[in-house]
This record gives sequence, structure tokens and C-alpha cells, in this order.
Amino acid sequence: MPTQLAEVEVSPSGYGLHWESLDADLAVPALMSQVFGSGAWLN
Repeated sequence: MPTQLAEVEVSPSGYGLHWESLDADLAVPALMSQVFGSGAWLN
């Protein structure tokens, strides 16, 4: 699995992450709002 995680592709716009072998996609703005938007990262 670490090898699969390392095979991330960044979208041309820079706003998306894609893992072909895991069939997974994440949006960077959504990740940032979940981590930094809650204040939990300060703890």
C-alpha cells in the first residue's frame, strides 16, 4: 500500500489528487478546509 500511495498524480490545475491503482480522488481545497478549517490542527 505505501507504494500505491506514492503513485499520486496531481491534476493540471493543482486542485486534485488521483491514485489510479487505488481508484481514489481527493480535492485539495476540501482537504485543507477539513484540516485547517476546524482549528484541530492547532492542538
